[in-house]
This record gives sequence, C-alpha cells and structure tokens, in this order.
Amino acid sequence: MTAERRLRVTLLTLGSRGDVEPYLGLGAALARAGHAVTVAVSAGFERLARRAGLQTLAVEPDPRLTADDGGPPLWLRPSAVEGVIRLRRAARQASRPSGAYSGYLEAGRGADVVLYPALLAPIARTIGHRYGCALIPAYLAPLHPTRAFPSPYLNLPLRPSWNRTSHLLALRLSKAAMAGLPSSWRTPIPGGAPASLDPIPPRSEICLYGFSRHVLPPPPDWPPGVVVTGRWWFDASPDWRPPEELDRFLRAPGKVVFIGFGSMMDPRPAHLKATVETALTRLGCRAILLTGPCQQLDLPRSPRWSGVEDIPLDWLFRRVDAVVCHGGAGTVAQAARAGKPVVTIPFFGDQHFWGVQIHRAAGGPPPIPRRALTTQRLVSALEMALEDSDGRERAARLGARVRSEDGLATAVRLIEARLGV
Repeated sequence: MTAERRLRVTLLTLGSRGDVEPYLGLGAALARAGHAVTVAVSAGFERLARRAGLQTLAVEPDPRLTADDGGPPLWLRPSAVEGVIRLRRAARQASRPSGAYSGYLEAGRGADVVLYPALLAPIARTIGHRYGCALIPAYLAPLHPTRAFPSPYLNLPLRPSWNRTSHLLALRLSKAAMAGLPSSWRTPIPGGAPASLDPIPPRSEICLYGFSRHVLPPPPDWPPGVVVTGRWWFDASPDWRPPEELDRFLRAPGKVVFIGFGSMMDPRPAHLKATVETALTRLGCRAILLTGPCQQLDLPRSPRWSGVEDIPLDWLFRRVDAVVCHGGAGTVAQAARAGKPVVTIPFFGDQHFWGVQIHRAAGGPPPIPRRALTTQRLVSALEMALEDSDGRERAARLGARVRSEDGLATAVRLIEARLGV
C-alpha cells in the first residue's frame, strides 16, 4: 500500500471487555492492511490494545460500569425507566470538560475515518462535523428495525407482528438516555444544529454489523447499505500457554464444562454459587469456573473444578465440552466459533436475545433467565449439552460455518471502498 493510500483510522470503544475486543480485532486487521489506527479506550484496556499493536488514547471509564450511589453498576438496574434516567445523568457527567466524551473528541482529531459503536453515535457525529472526517457505524448488535426478530434490548414477550415496533421503541429509549449530552456540546460549529442522537445512520449510508450471519441471519427488510460482515475476532494471545495446574486439569479424563458470567455482578451471589456447586456435584462432571467480580464463583477447593480469573476464551472453549454463560454477545460468539453447546443464563439487556438466537441456530438448549435459575434446570440443560449427541453434532456444524466467515477481511474491504482506497 502506498503512503498516499494509507488511512488514518480512529476507533471509539465503550463498555466491558466483550464490547471492546471486537474493535481491537478490527483495528488490528486495519493495521495489518497498512493503515494507521488509533483506538480510544478506557485505561483498563490500554495494555490489551497495545498488545494488538495499536496506538491508544485513554478516555475515562464507561460511566455505566461503575457503582452508582453505593449500588450495582447502571447496567444492572432492573427498571428500563430508571436505567434511562441514570444513563442520562451519566452522559451529563461524561460530557464535562475533563470527561470521557472530550477524550473521544480528541481521539478523532486528524482522522480520515472514525468507526464507532451505537451509544457513541452522537459523539462520532460531533467529531465528523468538527474535523470533516468520514464516519462508519460499526455495531455489534442489530439496531435497524425489522419484522424478522424483536429488538435485542427489549426483553418482552412480543408477538412477531410487534417486532418492528419493539425496535422503534428501543431507539426512542436510546435517544432518551443519550439526551443527557448537552446540546451545546453536540454543536461543534457556532450557530449550527446539534448532532443527532439517533444511532441509525441515513438509509443511503453504510453500517457494519460485526456478528455472524449463521447465528443471526440478516433480514431481507434491512437497507442495502447494512452489511453483516461476520464477527471481528480478537485473538489477543495466539501463543498463550496455560499454567501447569490448569493444563493438567484439562488433560485429565472426563468431560469439562466452562461456567462464567463475564463482568456480571449477581445480586444474589450466594444463591448463584450454591446453585452451580450443587449442579456440578449432581452431574459429577468437572468444570473451569470464571470466578468473576467479587469472586462470586470462587467455590470451595475441589478436584472436580478449577477457578480462573482471566483466560483467553478462544483458547479455552476449544478444550471444553460445553459452555455455561450469561449470554453476552462476545461469549456466545466464541462458543459458537468453537462449535460447543451453549447454556445461556441471561441477566439483562441483549443477553436473552443472544441466548434465543444461539438456541435457534442449534447451538444449545433454550436460555434460562437468571431469575428463574434453579439447580434442576441447570442440571437438565447441562445434561442435554453434554449427552445429546445430535445436539453436539449440530453445534459442531454451526462452529464450522462460523469459522468459515472472514468478518475482518470483509469489514476492511468495505471500509477501504467507502474511503476510495
């Protein structure tokens, strides 16, 4: 690639590790294609981004992830209305002069193109207006209204005829939450109009979705500029080696399941711990446990399970027989890629949606909502995941189809085409 054709790319990121890693994978792919990539991340992910060979600009942590008024993070609020109110307040705090969104604005300076997640759409548009750079939405969950499936963000028992309406309502709630950003902040040109709060780009523009079409097929009623590229994989540690104790555990005879709930902070950790421990005891199987925040899955020592605090899921999932998780998009995607049956226990947000999609794609049993989790339900779901040979074969075939996609190459090609490279 010649110097004249080298793009200056800025990636905006927001959220927990599962939200950030796909953008690091996309940034690394763009860097391998010869482009100069800067990624705006909270300080906790700077080391991970540098490991991918990316230039970083630190911004304040996502305000939704921090404890609020002594309670759990904003993402764990059970009420949609309460969540919107608190997210509006978080947006106001983040837009103060030293806040996170000012860091994003600085990250876009000098860029040819800015790639951004849905909740940062107003920020990206402000950057575009101020610096005259191109903008490309790069989303991880479907936002465009469709009649094919309901909104991932409204976990409601809806009839199919209400699918499109659910998307429109979710978009209204999203804009209401982002309205905490002051209009003056979103007006980069004196006398100009504030940047739109709508995360959906104009119909004629491109929008990239970084999930697998084999887990969620793109619906026919989406605009032509909307492209499902396939997942943007970030394999941070291709040469990672496990501790000797973990390696011995995985090599021992007998089936092994992974159980972990990402960054979820369970409101009833004692109940969750007891449910998991009793289920594993009844099944007699072995497990790798992701201990999670506050060590909520730190079970008493036993030769039947091994606890880990952090581990590359792409490496681990190839070596276990089934996965139990919260239904986070990233964890579900990695399990589908590995071709392993998935038992999802959704806590909130889009987790139920992805649990339903992986079940429909023949990747595992139906999801068990966290509030409905019992020992017997977990035992039954794990028995199905471990012992149903037909189900295991279907999950393996799904894995082969997911691995056949090259979402990174597709996304890079579309980004370059959009910029005339």
